[in-house]
Amino acid sequence: MREITFRGKTAEQYEQRSAENLALNWVSRYGSPENAVREVIETWEGKLPPNVAKAADILRNHKSEFGIKEPGNIYEQTFFTDRAPGDESHLLKWYEPVSKENKQRIADALNAEKSSNGFTWKWNGDSLDEVSSKFSHLKNEHSAKTGGDLYRRITTIMGGSPKSASEFLARAGIDGIKYPVDSYGGKTVKDGDKIGWNYVSFRDDNIRVDHKWADGVARFSRGGVGAARKMSNDGSEYSYAGLTARPGMKLAQINPESFKNYRTDAERVRDAKDSVLAAGGRKIDGAVVIDMDGSDVVVSSSGIKHRGKKPHLENDMLYPVLGEVLKNAIPVNELAPRSGDKRDFGVKNTFVFLGAFAYKNEICPVRIQVVQKNNTRTLDSVDVLKSLNTKIGKVNAPDKSDLTREAPSALAEISIANLIGIAQPLHPEIFSKDVTCDVQK
Repeated sequence: MREITFRGKTAEQYEQRSAENLALNWVSRYGSPENAVREVIETWEGKLPPNVAKAADILRNHKSEFGIKEPGNIYEQTFFTDRAPGDESHLLKWYEPVSKENKQRIADALNAEKSSNGFTWKWNGDSLDEVSSKFSHLKNEHSAKTGGDLYRRITTIMGGSPKSASEFLARAGIDGIKYPVDSYGGKTVKDGDKIGWNYVSFRDDNIRVDHKWADGVARFSRGGVGAARKMSNDGSEYSYAGLTARPGMKLAQINPESFKNYRTDAERVRDAKDSVLAAGGRKIDGAVVIDMDGSDVVVSSSGIKHRGKKPHLENDMLYPVLGEVLKNAIPVNELAPRSGDKRDFGVKNTFVFLGAFAYKNEICPVRIQVVQKNNTRTLDSVDVLKSLNTKIGKVNAPDKSDLTREAPSALAEISIANLIGIAQPLHPEIFSKDVTCDVQK
């Protein structure tokens, strides 16, 4: 959210309903002092009350004393659909009339979802109404001439919820809204073909994040490092050649003397999130986020607890160093969502990572799964590979005899080739086919 100040103070720091408080609230709502004057002051009917008159003076004559700080996170995005390139016929233009085709799409969807006995949703010119077959239509009863008018009308029909309106319009086949840059407020609409267009999508899967900056620092760039990037020069994804060309993996260190016997999941989640923050993670909107191979991943409580299942002993060893393991993990596969699995509803991709930690004289590989829903990547599960097939109640601490590959002497770092050699015999299915085939050779 933007921080808007007047003479260095926010609206909350002024007395409620004071001129300064009113002016700041209007600038926050309409985007700028100029828009606030146009939308509020110039449309005020009757004599201005004293506090409003003073607010008008502030907006007109003290514009330079407002400060507007843009949010710390800035995204550059691409809006796209599955229609032909350049096809914007399913967009609503905020300040322009609604096309005949889009009117029909919306009326059809309303009749399919919101019709009642004896009533039908119909257009009469620019009026959209629910009409009884027994009564004549009232022309212009509910005008929906422009895309903006129509959106407000649908919002009313959907009980006043903009979210429900957007979801309905998406179901009706409307991709989103289009309006000229710098036209927020509505009285002066600029030529979008000359200065550019803003797009609002009604569907998350129509938006692709290309770049992200946080307080001026680049955090993500499509085409650079990323969890789904090509892993080798020959174009194959997650190939053995591409993976083994990476630098060695730093190993998180488990101290057996500090091993905890957790009593509750809350303790596990607390230690795991603390370890993520200690490894360079960040708190964003109440969530804990860490960079995994170039993409932000939300560390969820359910992912730590593996969807509520009782954790294995080996996983309990992992939580105090989870942040280091996630930070150093490498992507080894990408899985399509499983059809019909309610648990995975809305999942667009699952990225499989391989991490590791050192325990005594052993290397313990860790499978990490990250799911992508909409534009957010979230930790879905973490498992020490040896524990995956171990029945609850019969777990044992890692046994060196189960790890057939020799660990490096320092135990501080391991080559990716050696790590794959340790992990692949335990659970080959986590790797891409390229990796499995090459290792078997």
